[in-house]
Amino acid sequence: MQMSLLQNKRDFDIQSAYFHESVEQFGARIKTCQMEGDSMQPTIEPHEIVAITECGNEITAEGIYAYSCLFWGKECLFIKRVVPLDNGGLRIIHDNPYYHPFDFSPDEVSALTIHGKVVASIKVRRFS
Repeated sequence: MQMSLLQNKRDFDIQSAYFHESVEQFGARIKTCQMEGDSMQPTIEPHEIVAITECGNEITAEGIYAYSCLFWGKECLFIKRVVPLDNGGLRIIHDNPYYHPFDFSPDEVSALTIHGKVVASIKVRRFS
């Protein structure tokens, strides 16, 4: 999933742009955002709302995570399956077989912001 951020705003905050405040009973432990794109199908469908728990900006175990990084000059948010590698890098896997996996080197990992681990998704039906 890729969501482009506003390019010209200097004090842009990805947290407030994409993450909704959690339901009161969860406090600050759960954040949500909406999935865009088909790269995580069939696990997460486009437009589903995903619940994300903070993980201390670290990925220590395989799972689905939300992270952001510069992509073609823009700060973008991604939701992908991530596998930590022995060398300190990360393997990024799309559940949709149309997309190929790729690796981040340890240096590239240091440039990522890890927002948290995806723990659930909710299907959204639109009524118009």
